Amino acid sequence: MVHNGYFVRLTGSKALTGDTIAKLHGYIAEHAAGASEELPCHWFGDDFHDAGKDFCRDCAEKLVDEKYAADPKRFENLYGECEDAEERYSAAIDGGFDTDHDSPPYCETCGAKLSGYLTEYGADQEIEALTDDCAPTFDDVDGWAKLGRAIINLSDDDPRWRRIVKVVEAGRVAEARVGLLSLLSAREAQRRAA
Repeated sequence: MVHNGYFVRLTGSKALTGDTIAKLHGYIAEHAAGASEELPCHWFGDDFHDAGKDFCRDCAEKLVDEKYAADPKRFENLYGECEDAEERYSAAIDGGFDTDHDSPPYCETCGAKLSGYLTEYGADQEIEALTDDCAPTFDDVDGWAKLGRAIINLSDDDPRWRRIVKVVEAGRVAEARVGLLSLLSAREAQRRAA
């Protein structure tokens, strides 16, 4: 390329090494430890309830109980006769295993975090948010867990790693600052006690 009469070579930034990416994964996993539990994700077929909604097992069972109590004949038409509640649950409730989602799944009824994988679109949206305004602070275990989920399938040469580096570095700096302030505060308390 020529600029102001000079030949200019445009180059991209150097790719991150596998070691650096492994360290980023390690930091994120370490800071995600203790995140709130993700429950298995359950859903229903269209004929019973809106198939686009996800539920934890307890809420799915409550919904089956409510719908069965409201119209047992319809339930039997859909699933046949069931001897007890457990058979009704087995007949109507699907899931209990991880599937792909465009955003992190939550129970439609109680809001509990549910387990699942993110699609490429979902991962892209999460990484975008978690490396911008919603970046986790060093002690935000749930935020780091979300970022950890979003980067599961991120290739080593993905340019989004540059943004992730900035978030991890900001976390490290804040963590070091808090550690230093705690140390200085402890020393001051010792000095006053002496």
